[in-house]
Amino acid sequence: MLGDNEMKIREIKEEDLDKITYLAFHAQKREVPFDPILRLSEDAQYYIHSWLKENLLMGGKILIAEHEGEIVGFIWGWIVQKPLEIFKVESIGYIYQVYVKEQLKNTTLKDKLLESITRAFKEEGIKYIIADCYIKDTENIELYKNQGFEPRALTLMKKLEE
Repeated sequence: MLGDNEMKIREIKEEDLDKITYLAFHAQKREVPFDPILRLSEDAQYYIHSWLKENLLMGGKILIAEHEGEIVGFIWGWIVQKPLEIFKVESIGYIYQVYVKEQLKNTTLKDKLLESITRAFKEEGIKYIIADCYIKDTENIELYKNQGFEPRALTLMKKLEE
């Protein structure tokens, strides 16, 4: 098991994109069983890579966990700005995805990634963070709750008869 001092969390660099795309693809595959409408396309990795690159250009927050030069996890988020004409709400931090390699899922690495992105949002003056995950994703629900997140919305879905 890795010790705390052996893990480095840092901001993503452009040369990390291919490795993060690979991990993000596996994060998407991990979510497929949680939602009956999810199916990965043949071009999923291409689109994930494009989305990551675009997100970075738009100021997204992608932090990676590295051990001995190997990327072993990441957290991906951005700042959401509500239209002030409609809502008198400040900008909000949004966490899209947190993922660590399977062999590290029982470590505190996800906690460390979540703490790191929380600090990054706080440094930008963000006062609230939203994190989405599937209702069947008990692993990430527990992670977020342990870090002080509370449920605030529920998305419901109904399958229509054919």
